[in-house]
Amino acid sequence: MTRCCVILNPQAGHGRAGQARSTLLPMLQQALEHVDLVTTRARGDATQAAVQAIAQGCTQLIAVGGDGTLNEVVNGIMRSRALGLGDATLGIIPIGSGSDFIKSLDGDWSDNLPVAVERVVRGHTRTVDLGLVVAEGQQRQTARYLLNAAGLAVGPHIARIQASKRQLTGNMAYLLAALQAAMHYRPQPLTIRFAGRVLPQPWLIATVANGRCQGGNFWLTPWAQIDDGLLDLCLIQAMSVPAMLWYMRYLRNPSGRHTRLRQVTTDRARRISITYQRPDLLALDGEIILTDTMYVMIETLTRTVKLIF
Repeated sequence: MTRCCVILNPQAGHGRAGQARSTLLPMLQQALEHVDLVTTRARGDATQAAVQAIAQGCTQLIAVGGDGTLNEVVNGIMRSRALGLGDATLGIIPIGSGSDFIKSLDGDWSDNLPVAVERVVRGHTRTVDLGLVVAEGQQRQTARYLLNAAGLAVGPHIARIQASKRQLTGNMAYLLAALQAAMHYRPQPLTIRFAGRVLPQPWLIATVANGRCQGGNFWLTPWAQIDDGLLDLCLIQAMSVPAMLWYMRYLRNPSGRHTRLRQVTTDRARRISITYQRPDLLALDGEIILTDTMYVMIETLTRTVKLIF
């Protein structure tokens, strides 16, 4: 009998995930053999829940939330492997404020619950890449896995401001956060090394991505493939606030038109390192993990996690 554990972040999607709990659980229990539910309460709970569920024999995990919840569950799966506790496939019920990772997958990935449950029950799998991130701050070093993208430069500052404005949602919340961050953020030279190239420059926006979309519907790396063994890099030069707001309209379109702008550099590599001149924020899958980052190394782990697709 397959044991399934649903790991639900009730705060995801500005509380929509919590509101969906009473509807979602009976749907899953009716369709699957054995379903447990764990509701997270604090940061890190989803990782611990994943480890505990696998240790108890669960071979299928379903993450209900956004990219941050997915990231924690993936890190739990990888920790369980390292500890020799077992392994699990990962299903996704996308109810997040951004839910950007799922935009790299084919099919209907809206937060329509019946559609999401049908997809999980169908049980088709696809093995996708992860990024291994080793980051050094002034106070500590950390190692984590990313599923979608690492945000550098102004990106994590926008995420932090946006998270503090919970009364606003959608595009308006992001645009206001971007404006506020751009007015106060001072771009620093980031020395970025990959495949024999060295790019030292004050970058305003920088992302290292496994997926195509980041930051709540911004298609910085629209041609990324989640199972090609490569990380996609998008760098945008420092510019004035009015220019940044003007160019942001290109980033909302998956056509990749922004990659033709002279201010934009894109590339792919298996391993990318970034050295900072002064401490700064680092975000993985939309969540800030370091506030005093001085060095980051990211390398791809090819076809590492099985998604229920």
